[in-house]
Amino acid sequence: TRVSRYEFDDPRGASPTVTMGGEVRGSVKTNVVPGYFAFSVDRRVIPEEDVEQVRREFEEFVEKVAKEVPHKVEVKVTNVSEAALVEPSHPLVEALSSAAGAVVGRRPRRTVCIGGLDARFFIKAGIPAVTYGPGPIGLAHAPDEYVEVRQVINVAEAYYNLIKRVNG
Repeated sequence: TRVSRYEFDDPRGASPTVTMGGEVRGSVKTNVVPGYFAFSVDRRVIPEEDVEQVRREFEEFVEKVAKEVPHKVEVKVTNVSEAALVEPSHPLVEALSSAAGAVVGRRPRRTVCIGGLDARFFIKAGIPAVTYGPGPIGLAHAPDEYVEVRQVINVAEAYYNLIKRVNG
């Protein structure tokens, strides 16, 4: 198993993650044999992995499995995203850490988020980008997801502090 050298907000993210069946399609009724069955596979890469190599490995795995079943098996890739990060020692990371620490009384942990964040587009374009947000990551996209109003205000104040620090 591959393991990243970076610290992740969710320790499970330090290794590649796979979510199967987030999307499932098939029959239209309970008493009909489906003409097809489809499901999604969400494979998240760690920063040390090459996304094209991972894609090849996945396609080779599916080809191997397809030889063992008497059905047509097809892979359709709908989204490819490389892992993106700014090194923990980058000045922008330090500035955000200080800005947030000034608001909440302690610096946040510097971690990699396993989510698909828009920061990746900036990073890919060579523009450093960091994120900081409210609430425990364990509640994100979960039943009864919520964040406390005070946490939202703290985050806004942290970003305000960051802008002041970066702009002098």
